[in-house]
Amino acid sequence: GVLNQLDEPGIADRLETDWQSNQEAMSSGVNSVLSPEQVEAFNSSQSRTIRQVTQGLRMMEAFTGGGRRSE
Repeated sequence: GVLNQLDEPGIADRLETDWQSNQEAMSSGVNSVLSPEQVEAFNSSQSRTIRQVTQGLRMMEAFTGGGRRSE
């Protein structure tokens, strides 16, 4: 699970890739229930969220040595 993800370098990049796939998958559903203005606000919020999360993950990776354990 999550702990295994933290052990491997590049967690932020993997999250961005997965996030983008999920955004594309739910795009048609979002577009069908929200107005164009709401879709724009939703997409903006989603972009801001992933940017903040991946920035935090990258800082954590830098602090912990990039996900590499010293054994």
